[in-house]
Amino acid sequence: MDRQRTFAPLLALFLGLWAAACQPSAPPAPDAAAPLERQAALMEAVDAAIEAEMQDNHLPGVGLVLVHQGEILYMRGYGLANVETGAIMDPDRTIVRVGSISKALTLLALARQVDAGELSRTDDVSAFHAGTGDESGFSAPVTVDNLLTHTTGFDQIGLGRQITDFDQPLAERLASPRDLSAFLAGGNLRRVSPAGGYFRYDTYGPTLAGVILEQLTGDAYPDAMAREMFEPLGMERTSVEVAPEHLSDLASGHGYIDGAYVRTPYEIYRTTPASSIDSTVADMGRLLEALTSDGANAYGRFVGAEMAAAILAPQYRPHPGFAGMTHGLWESFGLGRGADAIPVRTIGHGGDMWGFNASLTLIPEFDLGFFVVANRNGEGGGPGVSIGRPVLRAIMAVLDPDRAAAPAVVPDPDPGQDLSEYAGDYVWGVYCHSCSAAEFGAGAWPQPRSFPVTAGRGVLRIHEAVFIPRGGDVFVRADGYDQVAFRRDESGSVTAFSHQEDPTAYERLR
Repeated sequence: MDRQRTFAPLLALFLGLWAAACQPSAPPAPDAAAPLERQAALMEAVDAAIEAEMQDNHLPGVGLVLVHQGEILYMRGYGLANVETGAIMDPDRTIVRVGSISKALTLLALARQVDAGELSRTDDVSAFHAGTGDESGFSAPVTVDNLLTHTTGFDQIGLGRQITDFDQPLAERLASPRDLSAFLAGGNLRRVSPAGGYFRYDTYGPTLAGVILEQLTGDAYPDAMAREMFEPLGMERTSVEVAPEHLSDLASGHGYIDGAYVRTPYEIYRTTPASSIDSTVADMGRLLEALTSDGANAYGRFVGAEMAAAILAPQYRPHPGFAGMTHGLWESFGLGRGADAIPVRTIGHGGDMWGFNASLTLIPEFDLGFFVVANRNGEGGGPGVSIGRPVLRAIMAVLDPDRAAAPAVVPDPDPGQDLSEYAGDYVWGVYCHSCSAAEFGAGAWPQPRSFPVTAGRGVLRIHEAVFIPRGGDVFVRADGYDQVAFRRDESGSVTAFSHQEDPTAYERLR
């Protein structure tokens, strides 16, 4: 189900050697024409990767679209949209669930409002909804920029989001009234850290972005998304939850249990801007057409060229040279970990709904993007699914087969250096910080298991790996294939750290 996840699409490692000044080396020279020149090889490699993944990981169906410089390069459906009926995965017609990619689409629609001059990135969002201003005890306001970059400081509560009456007919459940403002006003918008302080993968910020879209357009969120994104881009079969006229084309989500496929229920959420957009492979390709060109496709203009460039550029990073966020899209510096990583900068978002796994990925270096979806995931039963990884690996094997990771320069440790101020217990920050015992009993997101960071003889140990200080609260792993940057509060106390390949804040417990 669409619970909070550590999902960071295509978790990254490093790009190039770090010089003595601790700046990353220049990326490889772009070869934007390469995808077109190697189109046949790309198609063959992607086909082989997906077919192998379907066979090895028990995927009933997969849909893919590959877009280059605003034009669809390749689009295909593989296998079945529904095992019971035998319906095929049709990239033009089959309705699939994109899950948490909905967060990115909502925030991109909000970026369109900034581009149109309806909003400023520095606007205080308390003007649109109470409970986000000084009454929370933090002086700095939550801004539109914080919504776009998941740095709001909102707590991640997890209560009351899902409508679980699975025995009711789907049409009746889809008709359940949803009021975004009322949901947030019911104790679900709580600030627990200063705005801009941490990256915390956020469900409640995108939901608030949906409220802002409603107020700016005068339409309910589903109609606002249709007007601001789906219609301008020609995404004619995309909607917030499946449209009644498209129910017959809805793919079934699946699990794989005891050697057989099982259908998963259709999930319905009250936080629709964070979870609930349904689309087709072809429609997601139309979004990629705009994002890999100047912000428009053959159907119309989504954003201006300047905003299109901003969407591809980092808007938040926890430390210079570390991966961050653009407008709702995660930045990554590579595929895989350690010496086997493939260094390539991507931006994108992943999504899981019960029985579905999807990935929206852009490779700016090649003016390339792809959307891929499978109608099985680990939550439905069976091994986990991350369908975007084999596709990206196949693409890079064609476009730059010799690209390889290079370690950072590793300084010599000083055994006499006292690093005790960094030591302590840390935890992934996406959980309910403010919940009572009763709320946890009702299903609020619990605190994940904490882990120690220990100091000794001039080094830190994190999950048994040794990290050596590089200066400026940055530490490099002893093999050169990871770095972490620590954050401090206004008093100078260490409060959190992030890895170079992932903006997620691991918060220090007090």
